[in-house]
Amino acid sequence: MKNLYFIVLTLMTFCFSQAQIVNIPDANFKNTLVNSNCVDINGDGNGDIDADSNNDGEIQQAEAEAVIGLNVSYKAIHSLEGIQSFSNLEYLNCEVNQLTDLDLSQNTNLTILDCYFNNITSLLIPQSPNLIELDCGSNELSSLDISHNINLEILWFSYNQITSIDLTQNPNLKVLSCVSNQLTSLDVSENPFLEFLYCESNQLTNLELLNPNLEILSALNNQLTSLDISQSPNLTELRLIYNNLTSLDVSQNHNLGLLDCRANQITNLDVSNLSNLTALFCSENLLTNLNIRNGNNQIMTEMIAINNPNLFCVNVDDVQYANAQICDINPPFYDGWCIDSWANYSENCILGTNNYTYDSISFYPNPVENGILHLEYNSELKVETLQIYNTLGELVITKHNNYQTIDISMLKSGIYFLKFKTKEKLVIKKIIKN
Repeated sequence: MKNLYFIVLTLMTFCFSQAQIVNIPDANFKNTLVNSNCVDINGDGNGDIDADSNNDGEIQQAEAEAVIGLNVSYKAIHSLEGIQSFSNLEYLNCEVNQLTDLDLSQNTNLTILDCYFNNITSLLIPQSPNLIELDCGSNELSSLDISHNINLEILWFSYNQITSIDLTQNPNLKVLSCVSNQLTSLDVSENPFLEFLYCESNQLTNLELLNPNLEILSALNNQLTSLDISQSPNLTELRLIYNNLTSLDVSQNHNLGLLDCRANQITNLDVSNLSNLTALFCSENLLTNLNIRNGNNQIMTEMIAINNPNLFCVNVDDVQYANAQICDINPPFYDGWCIDSWANYSENCILGTNNYTYDSISFYPNPVENGILHLEYNSELKVETLQIYNTLGELVITKHNNYQTIDISMLKSGIYFLKFKTKEKLVIKKIIKN
């Protein structure tokens, strides 16, 4: 009798669990589960069938537990309440909805979570080692705890409001994207397998890199004053636009194919060790020296070094080849090889200094106060043309043959460059117009 009672009780419990209906308050979430192909059964990330296997218009507990992959993206869902019943869920894509909070702390089997582009202010992820990939970008998060997700390999939390992040418990991290947050510091010293780091548009003043596998670093639009990349020899792309760098040593980064360090305060840039370099962008710096003589200039399809007022000479492999390169100007975009009009190419800028400064030419006063610039030079020099350029590289005055004075009163106050051309020499001088 007792055995019969036990069997009946077991059957009742089993039937109850099978018939128990999951509470899903959000109408759009429930409709998606019941009436759309949202269950991924082959692991490709796309929905194949709906979750209502018995077609009764409800989601039973057993039906929820049977779901391994779930894609409910782009469904105008406000709440995923009820998701806790999907206890075997490994993959969840709920991107581009209207979620404001997301609690997945009970979904401990989750390996991939994509909740990109919602309005989430609170995100609770499972404290388990199973999570491998997390994309919570474009939300309204101010904090993120991933300290228990030790096997995390891919982390995207760009376009949030996060001020700090602890990555010390994520030794397997390979991809990190934290673009457009409010980070003032970023410690990736405990992430030796990191390959891709995107940390643009934060408030970083320092970035220590001890990542030998790093291939791409994009740290543009920060406040970096220095950067040591000597411990990342596998870098292929380096983007550092809009920082406060005064120097940049790339001598240990032989695999670099793209270097973009525009809009800094760099005075000297030597890429002669970078034989794989195909694109160099170093405009809007304070360069006085630029050495691109790497023995392989032929593969460099882009070399943009404009708006460097103190750069008169660029070291290249072959002057004839460099001069033959075309600069396609369509501001603010430039293609090809572009240098300022007062700069020139040389195969040895140091030995060729006399080509760019010439003591027998002098001018006064400097700064020019009354608009008249006086020139003095040997009459045998035979100046063919004298040109004046502004700092945008625009030709503003041209004179032919010998001149002793030049009226520049019509020019605005600022820095200009005089370019003397003779049969033997090219001389460039900087003047200031008050």
